[in-house]
Amino acid sequence: MKGVTIGNGAIVGSLSDVTRNIPPYAIVVGSPAQFIKWRHPEDIATRLEALAPTLPDFRSLSKRSWNATNPEALKSRVKSLP
Repeated sequence: MKGVTIGNGAIVGSLSDVTRNIPPYAIVVGSPAQFIKWRHPEDIATRLEALAPTLPDFRSLSKRSWNATNPEALKSRVKSLP
């Protein structure tokens, strides 16, 4: 829906109808989407939100060629991201 924001780390169930903003790290399902529970305790969610600006944009990650069969190479590439 236009003008609705889905927070970082939120999980929206398949075929859910999101009609209002979803807070970070919430799990919602249904039509209309209803809050089910939080993914993390509040203290962990707060720390994750503080880290969010430093994490890579996953849309840019998908444009790169990542070899997930070599975990050490993948780990070093992720560490090198800004």
